[in-house]
Amino acid sequence: MLVTIGGVVLYWLGAQIPTPAVDKIAYLQLLESKVSVNANPLSLTGGLSPSVFGLGVIPFLTAMLLFGLMGRLIPRLSEISSEGPSGRLKYLVLTRRVSVLIAAVSATVSAHASVQGKTDEFGLPLGVLQEGTLYILLHIAVLVAGFLALLVVADYMTRHGVGNGVMILTVSSVIGQQLPGFRLLVAEKPTTILLYVIISVVSVALLVAAASSQHITRYHSVLPTGNSNIPDAGAHVVKIATASAGPVLFASSSLSVVALMVSLLPLPDSILWVKVSLQDHSSTASLLAFGLLTVIFARFYAAFGVDPVKEANDLTRSGRFIRSRSPGVSTAQWFATVSVSTSWLYAVILIPIMATPIISMHLGLPYVFQGGSVIIPVLVVTEVLVSNSKRLAYLANRK
Repeated sequence: MLVTIGGVVLYWLGAQIPTPAVDKIAYLQLLESKVSVNANPLSLTGGLSPSVFGLGVIPFLTAMLLFGLMGRLIPRLSEISSEGPSGRLKYLVLTRRVSVLIAAVSATVSAHASVQGKTDEFGLPLGVLQEGTLYILLHIAVLVAGFLALLVVADYMTRHGVGNGVMILTVSSVIGQQLPGFRLLVAEKPTTILLYVIISVVSVALLVAAASSQHITRYHSVLPTGNSNIPDAGAHVVKIATASAGPVLFASSSLSVVALMVSLLPLPDSILWVKVSLQDHSSTASLLAFGLLTVIFARFYAAFGVDPVKEANDLTRSGRFIRSRSPGVSTAQWFATVSVSTSWLYAVILIPIMATPIISMHLGLPYVFQGGSVIIPVLVVTEVLVSNSKRLAYLANRK
């Protein structure tokens, strides 16, 4: 617990320290201006804060998601991860190298968004970097170095803390970005606060139900043991929230990339509203696009990461089978059906959750800790509680 808390505190402290290239006065003015606006539900991709830990650990998560999807397109990646400890180490090294490249790109985006005359994601003046090419290069170098330092901290938290350090730091980032919005919520009327609490509780309940629900398919063996002719031989367990927070991160990254590309393109006045809507993350169009992308990714991400044919072949080679399903094509079709069904269910659960920011906006509520910003903390905290409850149960059984 002390290691985990210490890592979070270190991250929050570093996130408050601007890079050496930042104009301190302009930076403080920017922070003061952000207190009076709604929290940004899309600030999950990093590269938006001109601080030492401004990138967070999102580049590493993005690299992991990309490698997970590319495993189906490039079989060699999946083979590397299944080659024992040495293969997993090689896979991790590749992931970290790609994450450094993503961090460098994100840092460059941050420098581009922070030069004189530019505006931040809320359309506010964001001229916080000192003028000069050397200052911009220094800004990029410090952001990448801060990201590498956070990877070391996250690895130490994973080995000596209470959960996955990368995901815990991601949760800390999301919560920290919501703090200005909580200040606005406290000043609202009691009925408004009650309505916000009801919406939030329903969202959390749906996520916890998704994280704790699973589809279990019992395996049986062709080799009888004991008094049973067809003994149990394990099970195929698929969690409803198999995609976890991946859809949110993918949707956020995709929307941020699109917004950056649109901001660089010269658009005619007839479609200028597209640029304005994407840059204003609190607009209905931006929130709707974020929600739709999250639901779409939730539907396809989990199913895309499963190979039904490989699952069926591995099951046959181990001498096991699913009752009422013949080995081969029938078993592969069953695995595919289960994967598609659970991914659809997870996408359906996310629809009302991703709609809460739009509902809150039309009701006049601050959308603090709702939509995409509530999915990551709830799923990560649930996973930490489950993993540590198993650890405590194991220790109790040993005694």
